[in-house]
Amino acid sequence: MPKITVTGDAGLIEICKAYLTLRKLHNPEIESLVEFVIEEEPSPWRADIGHVFWCVDPTGMVSTFEEHGSTFAQNAWEAGNYYQTEAEAEAAAERVRKAYFGAET
Repeated sequence: MPKITVTGDAGLIEICKAYLTLRKLHNPEIESLVEFVIEEEPSPWRADIGHVFWCVDPTGMVSTFEEHGSTFAQNAWEAGNYYQTEAEAEAAAERVRKAYFGAET
């Protein structure tokens, strides 16, 4: 799968290119992933500074990050990709994998 880096004002264009690439390479039902991401409400929970949160990385794996009030953490929280527990993040990762590949992994 191609790796796409999003930077600066070209970010939206790169996201659109990534969407089209994924649609061609993978499950044509990729719209379900887009709908899932758009419909998700941001989690009201936010880790205190110095504590950890979980999120789903671009490979579909879950990872922990320490909250420092960074742009990354803010963006993850606003996108709804910000979880208090590993189990919550794993459930979200499974939904993402299912949307990409159309089956349980």
